[in-house]
Amino acid sequence: MRPVAASRAVGRRWAVRELRGPAGDRRRVLIDHGGKVVTRRRQPRLAKAAAEQPLGGGLRASAHRSPGGHRAGRRPGRRPSRGRDPEAGTPRPGRDAGTPDRRPVVGVA
Repeated sequence: MRPVAASRAVGRRWAVRELRGPAGDRRRVLIDHGGKVVTRRRQPRLAKAAAEQPLGGGLRASAHRSPGGHRAGRRPGRRPSRGRDPEAGTPRPGRDAGTPDRRPVVGVA
């Protein structure tokens, strides 16, 4: 379950099922200064960010730096993905996965 899309999954023992899926799952997204949705492809560091919804309401967010200070999704000595679909062998449309966006995230919608 991910209360904020693109964040790290939060394990739960149970969940309430709604018409749109599990209650609270991916109901919010991160927005940048230009009003665009921030994805994990553009901000790989989101793989280390977690969000949870306390019983009293609201949203609690946390982020963990990976051991050794490496960026999320990258291991030392490994080259980043170049945005290719291994099955089709052609570049995927959109942003190259090897060039993450460095602009700050400004809000949650």
